[in-house]
Amino acid sequence: LKCCIRIYIFILSSFCFLSNLHSQINISGSITDSLQTPIAGASITLHKGNSSLIVAYAISNVKGLFTIQYNKASITDTFFVKANAMGYRVKMIQLQSITQQFNFVLNTSSVQLPNITVKNPKPFLKYKADTLSYNVDSFTQKQDRTIGDVLRKMPGIEVDGNGKISYNGKAISNFYIDGDNLLDDKYNIATNSIAADMVKDVQVLENHQPIRALKNAAYSDKVGINLNLKDKARLKLSARAEIGAGIADKALYDGTLNLMTFKKNYKAINSFKANNIGTNISNDVVSHNFMDYMKTIQNNVPNDMLGLNYPSNPNISQQRYLFNNAALANTNNLFKTKKEVQVKLNVYYLYDKQIQDYTNNSFFYLPNSDTIKYLQQQNTQSQFNILYAQLNLNSNKDKAYWNNKLLVEHSKSPASSVTNFNGKITSQNLLQQTTNISNEFNLIKTQQAKNIMEWYSYFSYLNKPEMLQVNPGLNDAYFNNNIPYIQLAQQINIPTFFTNNYFNYRTPKGKFLQSYRIGFTSQWQQLNSNAEATQNNNNTNNISDSFINKIQWQQQKLYANADYDYLGNRVKLSLSLPFNWQNINYTDGVFKNKPSVQFNQLLVNPAFNIRYATGVENFVSANYTFGNNIANIQDVYGGYVLQNYNQLVNTAIPVRQSNIHNASIAFNYRKTIKIFFANIAAIYSSINNNSIAQFSLFNNLQRQTIIPLNNTINSFTLFSGASKYLFKLHATVNLKASAKQSDWMQLQNGVLLGYTNNTYSVSAGLTPKINKWLNMAYSGSYVVSSSKLKVDNALPQTVVQMQHGLEVNIFPNDNFFIKIKGEDFFVQQKQLNITNNYFFADASARYKANKIKTDFVFEVLNLANVNQYTTANISANNLVQNSFAIRPRMFLLRAFFNF
Repeated sequence: LKCCIRIYIFILSSFCFLSNLHSQINISGSITDSLQTPIAGASITLHKGNSSLIVAYAISNVKGLFTIQYNKASITDTFFVKANAMGYRVKMIQLQSITQQFNFVLNTSSVQLPNITVKNPKPFLKYKADTLSYNVDSFTQKQDRTIGDVLRKMPGIEVDGNGKISYNGKAISNFYIDGDNLLDDKYNIATNSIAADMVKDVQVLENHQPIRALKNAAYSDKVGINLNLKDKARLKLSARAEIGAGIADKALYDGTLNLMTFKKNYKAINSFKANNIGTNISNDVVSHNFMDYMKTIQNNVPNDMLGLNYPSNPNISQQRYLFNNAALANTNNLFKTKKEVQVKLNVYYLYDKQIQDYTNNSFFYLPNSDTIKYLQQQNTQSQFNILYAQLNLNSNKDKAYWNNKLLVEHSKSPASSVTNFNGKITSQNLLQQTTNISNEFNLIKTQQAKNIMEWYSYFSYLNKPEMLQVNPGLNDAYFNNNIPYIQLAQQINIPTFFTNNYFNYRTPKGKFLQSYRIGFTSQWQQLNSNAEATQNNNNTNNISDSFINKIQWQQQKLYANADYDYLGNRVKLSLSLPFNWQNINYTDGVFKNKPSVQFNQLLVNPAFNIRYATGVENFVSANYTFGNNIANIQDVYGGYVLQNYNQLVNTAIPVRQSNIHNASIAFNYRKTIKIFFANIAAIYSSINNNSIAQFSLFNNLQRQTIIPLNNTINSFTLFSGASKYLFKLHATVNLKASAKQSDWMQLQNGVLLGYTNNTYSVSAGLTPKINKWLNMAYSGSYVVSSSKLKVDNALPQTVVQMQHGLEVNIFPNDNFFIKIKGEDFFVQQKQLNITNNYFFADASARYKANKIKTDFVFEVLNLANVNQYTTANISANNLVQNSFAIRPRMFLLRAFFNF
């Protein structure tokens, strides 16, 4: 019995010992990198045996310290401790004691981000290797016809009123269809023509490098979009046609024919469109990145100098106020040869006649309490005739890249207006023509040592004569020695030849990338202008020598760029050091005794960028750039130019120059699994000028002269945006907010004063799907703009604008669809006691005749028959009130065919 008791006590003691072991595993320690820098946010996990099962874990704090406790161990178990941090190699060590301290030292490692798939009834988003894929079917609603309709509902993607696409606050730089660049940046025709059911995925390409030979040799933060098509879209020719007719105050028509094919070796979008219902078909050929492209090739294209004093466009749909008669033939074809050479031809012809009726009232509040009023009522007719052709040859391989683009463009744009200006009736006739020819060639080759050499050459010729006629001759006291006359005519032309050539050498070595470039640009220009008066006896004479310009201009630039990039696991750094030597030489043929002007200067325009990954999908970035802007030929003419019937301009100073500081910081956040995107950024800009515009305001005339005077323009902008998909509502919600402050000096009627402008805006959007037969879309915005004189006790002038829009889509059955849309606009300006409220309403009904593959749509636009829209804008001491004629109520019947 005693022996049994001893055995029982021994067994009981053993169990008590094991029970005590269960509560005695204590692990602690630190985690650092090879430089002994603490690693915060690392995961330390306790594994039982060799399995991947985690029984306990901890996260290191900011000092890299951690502690783990585990109370359910067995004396026979084997345990391992694993340390894991993003950007570092995983380290695993076997546990030797129930109480043990670990000091992990992790080595850096390249990290391949894991695939992330949202687990829902449909795979909404997938992320892999810098590519975010939106499943189109998951975001498509029954009323959506084109891929552009669906893009507007995708979280993180924004499409503005002109069709420009942005992703998480950044405009896209490349647009592809099944991996091919068919349209360059004129991609509106694709988003407005390709049916939503033809696209499988919309792929966002982050850190996109379009040139394969530079994939690991040049840092890129560009964003591209690729439409990944379904198999059915690749198999055959797709044709879509639309025929529409209607009535308002006259007969209406609207027609479209799209022929599309997207085979592997041949892709094409060919279309013809025509309408007079206010749809601006020229949007199909808008080049969204044109200004960025011209800045990259350093080509300073002359701006139009004459015009009809058009007002800025109102914040409503263009179809409501545009009276047009337009047609567009557009062909885009891409062929691939067996040797991987692409041949691309893009040609379009646009005819667009536009008519607008508007009132433009401008009030200038002068410091001496006087107010100058320019009251203008104007009817304009503009006509655009544009022929554009581009031939592109391209080979894009891993070891070599070459591209040649030949562009020819010719346009002729006559316009006319009848204007009541301060009670006087006048007419204007404007003719602007443009001939543009350019060729761009680029060759990139990878050498055996993986160094890369690049040759680039670009040249262009541009000719754009302009002529403006004003009848009858105005301001005879100023232009014609107090003698009444019939007509005032202004002519100007700036023929331009430009070339840019460079050689670039790249040496990528691991994480460090180096690039060295040397090149030159040359520009030859002439500015010829004169103003003539036609007398009552029909004789024509020059007004005076002060209205004649004969500028001969040459600008040469030698430049050398050194670019350095570091591509770490979390940190990416870029430093650019461009040096350029500017030589400008110009003469004025009007003043033959005046010596030519010479300008020589060495300029340095550094740029720095840093990007730090705060997580797998988030990053912080900061940028700084310093730039020098040097005068062009449009900054040095001494003779006056009549830009429109009441504005005279000259810019007679030797060389205008500006120094520009730009700094920004931004945070981009994305949570793919929750379909949530957000961004916030702050931007500061300071522009130091050596000249200023001096405005002289008279009762019927404005005169602007550029004079030497140092001044600074400062601006600060803060903006943020967020986009989220709400699964329960099957909806995308968007929120945006911004604030901007600008300070500058203005010289007006001999008085130099400082002004501050402030603009605050908030906007929101929501697209809920209530059930199978009902969905909605809401958008709203609130904008406050104010301008204040920088003196004590000055009162700001303020304009408040609000907009609300609601769209309701009803589906009684699968073949019938009803849409009702309403928009409310509110504009308030207290100083002029202006308060306007406008409500627009539209309705449509669609029936699908499946047997004949045709949709019939009946629409009523502007149900409330609003006939005028008035808005207000403010800047410095200038308040502008614009009123636009609105298209009357329209009834339209359309038929859509697919074949």
